[in-house]
Amino acid sequence: MRQTHWFFEWSLLGMLASSSLAVASSGLLEAPSIAVALAILLRGAKLAGWIRLEIPDAAFSVSAILLAGFWALDYAYFSRDLLQATLRLAGFLAAAMIVRARTGRDYFFVKLVALMQLVAAGVLQAGLMFLLCFAAFAVFGLAAQTSGEIRTNMDPPARVARSGSFAISRRLAALTACVLAAILSLGGALFLVLPRTASAALQGLGRAGVRLPGFASEIRLGEIGQIRMTSTPVLHARIDGPPREWALKWRGSALANFDGKRWFNPPSAGERIDVEGRSFQPADRQQLFRQGMRISYEVQLKNVSTDVLFFAGIPESVGIEARAVFRTPVDSFRLPGGGARGARYEVYRAFLPNDEHPSRNPAAALSEADRRRYLQVPAVDPRVAELARSLTANALARLAKARAIEHYLRTTFPYAIEPMEEVDDPVAHFLFERKKGHCEYFSSSMAVMLRSIEIPSRVATGFQSGTFNPMSGWHLVRSSDAHSWVEAFLDGYGWVTFDPTPPDPGARAVTWLSRAGLYLDAADVLWQEWVVNYDIERQLALVDRVGRGGRAGAWDWWELTPLPRPDLRAVDWGAARWLAAGLALLLAIWRFAPRLHSWWESRRREQLLRAGRGNASDASILYERMLAELRRRGVEKPAWMTPREFAECVTGPEAALVGEFTHGYLAFRFGGRAEEAPRLLALVEALEAGGARPEL
Repeated sequence: MRQTHWFFEWSLLGMLASSSLAVASSGLLEAPSIAVALAILLRGAKLAGWIRLEIPDAAFSVSAILLAGFWALDYAYFSRDLLQATLRLAGFLAAAMIVRARTGRDYFFVKLVALMQLVAAGVLQAGLMFLLCFAAFAVFGLAAQTSGEIRTNMDPPARVARSGSFAISRRLAALTACVLAAILSLGGALFLVLPRTASAALQGLGRAGVRLPGFASEIRLGEIGQIRMTSTPVLHARIDGPPREWALKWRGSALANFDGKRWFNPPSAGERIDVEGRSFQPADRQQLFRQGMRISYEVQLKNVSTDVLFFAGIPESVGIEARAVFRTPVDSFRLPGGGARGARYEVYRAFLPNDEHPSRNPAAALSEADRRRYLQVPAVDPRVAELARSLTANALARLAKARAIEHYLRTTFPYAIEPMEEVDDPVAHFLFERKKGHCEYFSSSMAVMLRSIEIPSRVATGFQSGTFNPMSGWHLVRSSDAHSWVEAFLDGYGWVTFDPTPPDPGARAVTWLSRAGLYLDAADVLWQEWVVNYDIERQLALVDRVGRGGRAGAWDWWELTPLPRPDLRAVDWGAARWLAAGLALLLAIWRFAPRLHSWWESRRREQLLRAGRGNASDASILYERMLAELRRRGVEKPAWMTPREFAECVTGPEAALVGEFTHGYLAFRFGGRAEEAPRLLALVEALEAGGARPEL
């Protein structure tokens, strides 16, 4: 019974830990996640016998009432979000229940809270981390359920375990593994049959995760530098054609107005474009016939708080599951409803302008109102305009003037990610005093200088390139790839892109850790492709491939995934060696951990027995230990003989010890006299040492 309860308690902690980790990985509930983690550690220390902690019923009831009141205040005044307020309440209640649980009803509510946390985590995020936490939850949940049923149906007063072995725990673990295998088999079959169709509805319940400054309606100088200090995945992009690195700018939006410290756009609903037949054409007819390179690609947005769609180049045809999109006056595209979180769309043709040698577009024109807006200059230091005029004094064409300013900024000032102190005129401070900074200082300075010489300009925001993952064939774009650049309107050309920011000397180096991150990213892409976004089209494609594989007499597993066949020449064998070492370590832990645990448990029990805190099952353990020593000496107890009869039959030097031990054993086992435990332990140790009676 004790081993079953021990197994149940640790399985329950595993359920809570996995569901809490799933919620914590969303990054939205810091305080409740910390509280639950501390409660799990306290409960684990209590189970291990390191501490003794009990919460009175009255204190728990008062805490529950206070937490309910806090939930009402949180929803009404603080978060104003029903889901987040409820999750906070569940987290704090879970923390209190974990420490306090001791009855069947308590354990039921702990399981219910763990399940609620897992469901909430599925709403908040559906990435690879959720898959890992869900798998752990399934294992621990099955273990807790099976051991809990056995524990409930056992009668503690009438059932006393006769052995201290861990056989019951091993059998419960084996039963859990068998049930889990059956569930996975059935779930795998249902996985192929049932496409997921409710992800969009569920995602609408959760808040967006990562905030991307600059893609709403304004950006303050320095914000992009702050987001570059993080490394959160923002989007994945798969580009048609042979897999290779692409130097692309993923444009999200552009900002037209500048007040000296921030770029912003005035409120505007934008032009509504209805999506008919799951696609729309944002480009005009003239754009379709421009000469230049075009690419097609697919984009999967991650958990970001923006409604902006990101495009590389000028999209000419876009396929997306939406009723409509809105085109803003700065040529960006937004989804209605407030968020593009988790959006997936395909660009069939995107025109890539040649920024070094832009093609002429005589039809491009700018209205007078727009020209005035893109020439507006705030009250900045006069030296900024003087610098612009001196840099462009020898250039005649507007394109040459813009190139001169771009070249000066790229070659004169170094790149620095450190934040700049608060000043009244950030552009002048950057150009004439600090003389280093990150992308928005370079782009803002160039845009202001262009406007001072009558060239309309605006600041574009988005991401730079990203990282190509050869394991998945997708480009991974992180928040650390955030970037801003300049778009200048040149008569006869239209909007031309300029990037005055020099390369970042502190760009991420390729290490075994970064390569390991690419493996995890490839696994996340596979999860998103075949679980989160598994729809009827992928289901039909899978059935078709399986059918073709069966007719050919073989199953081509590589065709069932979107991952290309890996190039063994590109494998990082250093990382592979670390992986092999990790697997060897896990194998060693699996092989020797039970023995170490058994040794540790026996030592812990000995300490409890010496302190007089043993129970009836410990008496059986000590008796088995005495019989094992007697067997080593050639004395075997028949199975039909009672302990008292066996003690009377023992002769020789150990007879007195056996008789005294048997008397104490019967008093401990059947009389409940726990104070006999220290004397029994001393007698067994004396028998194992050679037979001399200990001094008690």
